[in-house]
Amino acid sequence: MTATSSSRDVPPSQLPSQAGPPLVAIAGPALASGTGPIIQEIEDDVAWSVSQSIELSSAEGRAVKKHFPKWIHNGNSRSDTAKRLNAGTLQVEEGFIIIYSATHLAHFLLYKSDSKEIAERAVKHAGERDALMMKNDQAYLPKSINGLDVLVNCGNRSANGAEDGADCMSIEGKIGRWIVAPAQTHASIAYRGSKDLNDRLGDATIGRDDIVEGIDDGDGWILCKKENGEPAQSSVAGPSSEGAAASIAAAFEKNSEPAQSSVSRPSSEEAAASIAAAFEKEEAQFYDLLMCQCVAIFGSDELTREQAKLLFRRAGLDEKVLKAIMSKDRSKGLDAQKMKRLGRLTAHVQADRARFAPAAPSLLSSFANGLSSSLAEVDETLPEQLPKLEGISWNGSKVGVSEDAMRALQNLPPASNSGT
Repeated sequence: MTATSSSRDVPPSQLPSQAGPPLVAIAGPALASGTGPIIQEIEDDVAWSVSQSIELSSAEGRAVKKHFPKWIHNGNSRSDTAKRLNAGTLQVEEGFIIIYSATHLAHFLLYKSDSKEIAERAVKHAGERDALMMKNDQAYLPKSINGLDVLVNCGNRSANGAEDGADCMSIEGKIGRWIVAPAQTHASIAYRGSKDLNDRLGDATIGRDDIVEGIDDGDGWILCKKENGEPAQSSVAGPSSEGAAASIAAAFEKNSEPAQSSVSRPSSEEAAASIAAAFEKEEAQFYDLLMCQCVAIFGSDELTREQAKLLFRRAGLDEKVLKAIMSKDRSKGLDAQKMKRLGRLTAHVQADRARFAPAAPSLLSSFANGLSSSLAEVDETLPEQLPKLEGISWNGSKVGVSEDAMRALQNLPPASNSGT
């Protein structure tokens, strides 16, 4: 760079004084004296290099391959991989990559100059997950098989430093619930011991309409607790609280048998309160799981009014009565709590159809007023049963939706029943 003159040049004597070392100490004597151009070469730090690599133990290599295969690159040379990363022909989302060196017969962790701590923590996390899975009887489930979604998300929440740690930048760490999507080709999903579809864990499976809670690693796999035994069946018709009532009755009998028992026999009021509390608990679970099914069917965390109407139309009520029930909540979006309010009204009507029966056309005005008053009397009160919705079953732990009901909720024509 050479010095040039200009009519706007300021004489050196008028330049403001500069704090710090003299110019010659910063740029050298040539620039200070203005004797000619200076070529200053600055060598930037290389982001990737062989020197920024760590050999993994065989156990660490197996853990990474088992739990986080997306971190592993197929290249077998550290120097070639580093060159490609620096050139941009190979890109990774994380600040590290793992390769298998054919020369050393071992896995190597390559990391960017500013990502060593994250990289080491990620490898440590993979090893810790092995121990956690053994301790907690955990397994993996695929989100899709052969391009077909088999698990549908019912809502996530951030792990925020949960024990199974989502603090590594390459782990999404979303803890949520997943429902087994109905698929004719996959009636059930087998648990896997690693992120390999061929690594099945015996005959343990989850079936249609089952819901599992787990961590989404962001790579198509869910880490969850493995449930042993056969999945619960969803073909039980007619939701009720008989199971809860039977449990309370059994407890009542147990308390009344031994004369020396220190537990006093509950009064009829206490027994009724216990039954009501058990029913409310079952009711909350029913609507929570029903909402999960609706999320899977409609693809939204809330139901629109039209979707809610399609759902409660399966109660078999007169359209005028259904319209009156729907008018009790004017919200555009309906969550599980609002769905419960409409469901309770539906259950009350089903339990006493004569009270809410539609009137003759000449009495529609008085009927509408009377219906509104009758619904107001039972609004937000506990019904004797859950609403019965055609094609939707409840066995006390799982909500099932038949194929015909699912098609109706999606406004699709019924499935054709071709010859047998």
